[in-house]
Amino acid sequence: SGFFYSIFTLGSGAGVLFLGFLIAKFHYEIPLLWYSFLPLAGFLFLTGLTDLKVKQQTSQFKLAAKFLTNIIPLRLSIFYFAFSFINGLVFGIIPIDIKNLLGIKYVGVLSSIIFMMPIFFSFFFGRFSDIRGRKATIILSYIILTLGLMSMYFRERPLLLILGIFLLAINRAVIAPTIFALIGDVSTEKNIEAHTALLWMAQNIGVVSALIFSGKVQTKPIYLISIAIIVISLVILLPVLKLDFKAIKLKLSQE
Repeated sequence: SGFFYSIFTLGSGAGVLFLGFLIAKFHYEIPLLWYSFLPLAGFLFLTGLTDLKVKQQTSQFKLAAKFLTNIIPLRLSIFYFAFSFINGLVFGIIPIDIKNLLGIKYVGVLSSIIFMMPIFFSFFFGRFSDIRGRKATIILSYIILTLGLMSMYFRERPLLLILGIFLLAINRAVIAPTIFALIGDVSTEKNIEAHTALLWMAQNIGVVSALIFSGKVQTKPIYLISIAIIVISLVILLPVLKLDFKAIKLKLSQE
C-alpha cells in the first residue's frame, strides 16, 4: 500500500504542477479538456486486470447494514473520519498561513512539501507498518499529527510554521498506507467490499464536512479543534487497538 500511495501522490503533485503550466500557456479550456480524458484512460487500464473476481456469496448491503450496528466498525469509521476531517481542515488553510506569515512567494515551495513527503516516504512507512504492526504505526501517526497541529497553532515564528507543515506532511506518509492496509487486516473475502465501502464513506464524509466547517471557523481555532478531535478519536479507537486484529477479523466474519 505504501508503494501505491507513493505513486498516487506523485501523480497528484505532478498533475498540479503540469496543470498550472498548461493553464499559463493555454488558459483553462484545453488543459481541463485534456485532463478529462485521464480518468477514462485509467478506467481502460483497470479493465485489463484479469484477477478481480467478486464472489457474491452474501448481500453486501446486508453486511454493511450489520456493520452499522457493530461497535468495532463504527469505532474504525470514526478513526477514518477524524483523519480525513482534520486533513481537509488543515491542508486547506496552510497556504493562507504561509502567505500571511512569509509572503505569497513561499506558498508554492512550502505547499509542495505536502506532496513531496508522501512520495518519498510512503513506501518506507508502509514497510514499517508491515514490520512493526498497524497499532504501532497508528500510535506513531497520532503523535506526529498532534505535534504538527501544535506547531501550527504556535506558528507566529516561521520555524514552527515550517516544522508544522513538515510534520503534517510526514503524517500523510505514515497514515495513508496504514489506512489502506488496515481494511485488509480486519476483513475477509466475504465482507471486504462492505467493509471498504463503510470506511471509505466515513473518509469522504470527513472531507465534505471539513469543506463545510472550514468556511465557518477562523484559522487559529481550527488547529485547537483538530487537536480536540484527535484526542476524542483516539479515546474511541483505544478499545479496538487493545484487541488482536485476527480476533476482530474472526468476529466480523461471523456477522
